[in-house]
Amino acid sequence: DVLKYGLVFGVMSSLHKDLSKKVTRNIEQLDEFMFKKIYSLSRIPKKHSEHVINISKGMDSFIFESSSNDPWFELPNYYRVKFKKIAIKLRIDFPCKTILQVFYRDKNKPYSEGFQQSKKVDKGLSENIFIIDSKFCIKNIRIDIGNHVGIYKIYEVLVFI
Repeated sequence: DVLKYGLVFGVMSSLHKDLSKKVTRNIEQLDEFMFKKIYSLSRIPKKHSEHVINISKGMDSFIFESSSNDPWFELPNYYRVKFKKIAIKLRIDFPCKTILQVFYRDKNKPYSEGFQQSKKVDKGLSENIFIIDSKFCIKNIRIDIGNHVGIYKIYEVLVFI
């Protein structure tokens, strides 16, 4: 009986692993189907605050060195695309506990506290997703990576519609 139950358990474990792989694959396909990626950070941003005194490309990240409490960078303009709802995924290694903010605007409006989302983040690697549902078409996105002096390592910035 012990051998019989051992074989059944082994077969069930094997089936569970196969099922788990299929479910994982289906979730990945569902994510690709539900969201269309329109941007991935692949080069050093052109627009950033003067408080970012050095930006370099590391092996697997962009390294931002901030000299003050307002390091930020802008993503490329989206003047040709009309969307009001977006998702932004950020994976950043923070030098200390800080506040991560995402500002958005129409091309005719300035960035303001009324059109932003923020999250408190702890020191270390953190993955954050912002869902923005705007009343107007979003044309510009600015990411304020923190409010402290330090080295910020940015591993991933993705924008989905």
